Amino acid sequence: MRNILYLVDKLTLGGAQVVLLNLVSHLNKRYCPFVIALFEDGIVGDKLREKGIFSKCLEMHSPYQLRTFLRFLPQITDFAKKHDIDVIHSLLTASGIYGAIVAKKAKKKSILNVHGPLTKGKTKYIEILARNLNDIIVAGNKLAEEETKGTLIWGKNKDVHCIYNGVEQSEKAAIQPLSDRMINLTTVANFFPEKDHLCLIKAFEILQKKHPLKLKIVADGENQYKKKVLDYVTDRKIEDLEFGRVREADLYSTMTDIFVLSSHSEGLPLSVIEAMSVGLPVVASDVGAMKEIIEHRKDGILVRPESVDDLVKALNELIEDDALRRNLSRNAIKKINGKFTIERMKEDYQILYDSLDPSVN
Repeated sequence: MRNILYLVDKLTLGGAQVVLLNLVSHLNKRYCPFVIALFEDGIVGDKLREKGIFSKCLEMHSPYQLRTFLRFLPQITDFAKKHDIDVIHSLLTASGIYGAIVAKKAKKKSILNVHGPLTKGKTKYIEILARNLNDIIVAGNKLAEEETKGTLIWGKNKDVHCIYNGVEQSEKAAIQPLSDRMINLTTVANFFPEKDHLCLIKAFEILQKKHPLKLKIVADGENQYKKKVLDYVTDRKIEDLEFGRVREADLYSTMTDIFVLSSHSEGLPLSVIEAMSVGLPVVASDVGAMKEIIEHRKDGILVRPESVDDLVKALNELIEDDALRRNLSRNAIKKINGKFTIERMKEDYQILYDSLDPSVN
């Protein structure tokens, strides 16, 4: 039995958290997962406990203050020793700092997931530190893999792997003609400025003058950016726009006609993989590693980031061209089934975990 301690910043709904849930829910029985969140519990924590997977939250604040390190590092270290943890696997930056330090104290190996490019501002230096402290880096895409190699200051021969995130196979969306009925657009993107919800909302306003449209925005987070988005919607009196914090099980398969992601910065977003897996036509900004999943006009449509005009043009074409939507749908399913399944992701991680076990080698 291999005991794996997973550290994550929060257990609220987000891309890294869904990857964690998918992975630990499908590991072979020779692996025993434990999950600790630093800051906040949430719906993903609830789902883990429903599956009988150990999950707790430390309710940490101000993670980089000395007193926080002095309080919580011994707690996590004692937990690792008590449960005979073999590997510490962290999925985000703050958890990666703590995971690396605890692993060194416990004389175990540490793994850090890198999901996308370095953020702007001072936070990027913490991200670089986390990458350098951990023994092994798992990048979620080839772009992040190459960037990570360029940020390694010490240990430049550190193992850096690329493992694509996988999604569950779900009921496939029915690609129906869109004439003479309400058309449902959906985006799943938490409230961060780089998600650029306003670009999509402005395109939605323009398209409403020509087509009967509804837009659903599934997003979590409480911050000034959210207030800015909601104030814009209120001031403009935009109708047929719905916000939600929880994604319904059939959101992609029956409640959406076209999926849209208007971010101006991304890694390889799980929401796009999920939408394509059920065969939804996808329009996404050509940023980050998006080209690793979308081949333009073959299995999705790519547009310039921060371009309302490009978004309007792409969505209008998809709305009016049933054949194009069906073709994108068919090819999207093939793409996901070939590269982005949970089974493939699980096998890649298990091979990695086993490579750290001398008894396996």
